[in-house]
Amino acid sequence: MYLLPKVEMDELMYQIDKYLNGAKLTVHYSDGTVLYGYLDTIYETDNELDDDDPNYQEYYACTFMIEKVIKTGKKDYQKNASIEISKFNEPCLILDADDNVVWDENVKKAFVYQGIGNDIVAVDIAGIVNGDNDKEVEVFGSGLDCLTEMIIHKRKETNQSLED
Repeated sequence: MYLLPKVEMDELMYQIDKYLNGAKLTVHYSDGTVLYGYLDTIYETDNELDDDDPNYQEYYACTFMIEKVIKTGKKDYQKNASIEISKFNEPCLILDADDNVVWDENVKKAFVYQGIGNDIVAVDIAGIVNGDNDKEVEVFGSGLDCLTEMIIHKRKETNQSLED
């Protein structure tokens, strides 16, 4: 019996997964389309090829329910319809109800993984630099001198102390 490897959640889905089903989002596509609606569910799926096909892929996607088409681009989206958001239909920008950025294709995330065995956690380096990550001390202890210098420099620029 052939077992497929566990599917890793890509960065887009990782960011969306931070929100509960029903969360209101505004989704922007590079063709100018802007949709308003809510997150319905996140699920694992595939590209419908045979699993022995070399192009077969499993991935995570989410269903987004459209409540309003704010701006139409190349595709014709309809109110009350659902769409799949995934790495194959990736928006260029997603904002939450408070206009916080959920996903921006132009921002690349960087993570440090730390821990042992099943206790491995991903620490968002951007969060450390911006001062909104509580794992800072652990990351400092991992010997990442360059990262430490970058954080100190960023904190000096914004007049934040390392104790904040």
